[in-house]
Amino acid sequence: GGRGATEERIHWDTDSDSKDLAVTAFYTWDWRTKPQVPLCSGTLRGAALKVSMDPKFSSNAMIMTAKHAALVRESTAGFKEHPVEDVMLPFATEPSYVDHAWLSNGRVVLATSARELRLSDRTASRHAATTDRPIAAVAALPDSCVAVATVKGYIQLFSRLNRDSPDKLIIISELRTPDDPTNVSPDIVIRSLSVDPTGEKMVCDVGGGPVFLLNVAFARISSAAAAVTTDQNGGGGGGGGSDVWDIAFPSRHESAIISASVAYRRNFLCTTSRDLTVRVWQFLPLRLVVVHLCHHMPSSAAIDPFGREVVICFADTTKIYEVVEGLLQESGELRLDPMLPANSAAFGQSSEWETLLLSHRAAGKKPGSVTISDVTDNAGNDPLSSEEGIGAIVSTSSATPPPAKASNGYSSSNNMNLKSHASIPPPLGKCTQAQYSPSGNLIAVVGGPKAMLVFIFSVMTRRQLACLIGHHSPVNALAWSDDGSHLVTTGEAEVYTWAMDGFRRVQSNNSKLFANEAMAATLDFNTIVVGDATQGIRLLQTSRGTEPSPFLPAFLGGNG
Repeated sequence: GGRGATEERIHWDTDSDSKDLAVTAFYTWDWRTKPQVPLCSGTLRGAALKVSMDPKFSSNAMIMTAKHAALVRESTAGFKEHPVEDVMLPFATEPSYVDHAWLSNGRVVLATSARELRLSDRTASRHAATTDRPIAAVAALPDSCVAVATVKGYIQLFSRLNRDSPDKLIIISELRTPDDPTNVSPDIVIRSLSVDPTGEKMVCDVGGGPVFLLNVAFARISSAAAAVTTDQNGGGGGGGGSDVWDIAFPSRHESAIISASVAYRRNFLCTTSRDLTVRVWQFLPLRLVVVHLCHHMPSSAAIDPFGREVVICFADTTKIYEVVEGLLQESGELRLDPMLPANSAAFGQSSEWETLLLSHRAAGKKPGSVTISDVTDNAGNDPLSSEEGIGAIVSTSSATPPPAKASNGYSSSNNMNLKSHASIPPPLGKCTQAQYSPSGNLIAVVGGPKAMLVFIFSVMTRRQLACLIGHHSPVNALAWSDDGSHLVTTGEAEVYTWAMDGFRRVQSNNSKLFANEAMAATLDFNTIVVGDATQGIRLLQTSRGTEPSPFLPAFLGGNG
């Protein structure tokens, strides 16, 4: 407001023997001056909850803590506090300040946790009104009306009682935010309110839900508020049938985002958060397509380039979901191939792998008795040229026809010992990240002991094709080449490039000086960019040319 802006700086300084807080310092700055130096500063005992300036007189400011609301003015010797009566709340009781807002007449409305609204000027703070629900936020309108957000998503508009009672507020309208299917929070709480300078629009930030735009003019009319109550979904989809509400921004995550994946052949984005949700977004125009609530904490998620399916990694399993409008429909599960020798070599004789192989050993099968690369059909043809495609395991006996595939992509033949429940392949768990190839035919998943293994799966058959072994530290990042023929993986002191025509390592860079915490590849896959928090960014040149190999199989995205 005015000629400057206010910045709040909070310093916490406690020890195990004391709960006293350090002094809070607050400053005013004029962004037009160079170099940037504070115009004025002040101190306050306790941690400031909110700092604001008088919109008309920038020399006045309000510094709010849990128990005190200090009205200060700027001076040459620093901020000086106005001696306002009854503004200090008793420390021994429960009520505390929640929010405040400046009115157009220079007074401040204070909201407390005791459902109380107070009006404060330079001399005293007085009781103005009591709400019927706990207060979450307040905002002031240009005509000195007050908008109060309470729990359960309600907004109440207050105005002064009459000219003879300027310190009393009465409610003139009440309405509730629309119900939104993307809101996964059990309780609708409006966390903050903001009004435009004209007072015609108000932004309502709903925790766990979208950001709504409220038409204040319609909200003042009781009949319009009643219409919203009966039409809870009005305004959904960015236009809706209500003149009161509109969605300014779709529902977003309530906790930190731990992974993000882009379907670059379709304008979709998949994000995973610690709030137990996986969300699929569409950009241009921006809208929220899917909100999927997971049964427990997901570690990562990836969306295929065409936006058709999403793979979600959990601690105990890795599942695949089809993207349907409004929901993710489970369609499969990634499972380890117990017959792949690389799995046995990677897990060694650990109790974990022995447990996974217990059912298969009981059925008389040994690890490595059937391999992916050596499998041929009954006529002795290479599986790459067959309609089954890579990863389609067939019977090793020439006297029987190839077994039929079950709906989960695995053979149902007795020869493969997968008919009984005890011989179902073990699920792929403890995965930290996943990524689809640009062609959408392969999935690379990081997992195994200490996340040092990279598993390659076929999207078509949902079968494991390979286990890439070589990292001695957790794999931090994955990146595919533009045609899906190569995959680069990074770990601490390790950067490896793998060729998918044989699943072999073709290039490496080992240096104990670099942690390799992040990585990306250029579109032509000629250069790999590796980031380190302490060492900066490195550019590594790959041995791959700009053109795809002429012998690259078509299923990997090449020209065949």
